[in-house]
Amino acid sequence: MIREEIGESRSARRTLSNTARLLATLRLDGPLLVGLSLLLLFALLVQYSASGQHLPTVLRTLMRIGLGMAAMLALANCTPNFLRRLAPWLYVTGIVLLIVVDAIGYVGKGAQRWLDLGIVRFQPSEMMKLALPLMLAWYFHRNEATLRLRELILQTARFPDGALPSQGNARRRGRLAEGDPHEVLVAGEDACHPG
Repeated sequence: MIREEIGESRSARRTLSNTARLLATLRLDGPLLVGLSLLLLFALLVQYSASGQHLPTVLRTLMRIGLGMAAMLALANCTPNFLRRLAPWLYVTGIVLLIVVDAIGYVGKGAQRWLDLGIVRFQPSEMMKLALPLMLAWYFHRNEATLRLRELILQTARFPDGALPSQGNARRRGRLAEGDPHEVLVAGEDACHPG
């Protein structure tokens, strides 16, 4: 129950509806959930129409949506500290799975990028789309006190020896080697469009 101040002396009670209580308990955003549900409903209608009114196809998709919703509920109730501790392990697991795909992966649609687990084919690269940003967030959080802007840019845009553009004067190349952020961005443009 929430109390609101009305005027100086009166207070009114505002009760939350059962739906609002449920969403608060599950830690979900109501408008976002409604928008997502409408989008999924539209996608199911399009798939039903495109599949020639083939209901088993829609039911398989509905099952996958249910699994995705369960994963969303689980992640919505995880603390940021838990996700931070999970990030390195998820990243290492993804790297190992990518190596396994390279060794014994299943070829589908002309590319060897699938792991056939019997009941489902799995793409480790999809897991890495989540693991890599989590790992970067973990790294930057851990090294936050020691990193400066210049070091961040140098770490993300390392130039190998000899890869510095030859255009421009010696002063500019010196600033680029020192990691001046503006010069690093301009050098990337010069390297893409020389002369």
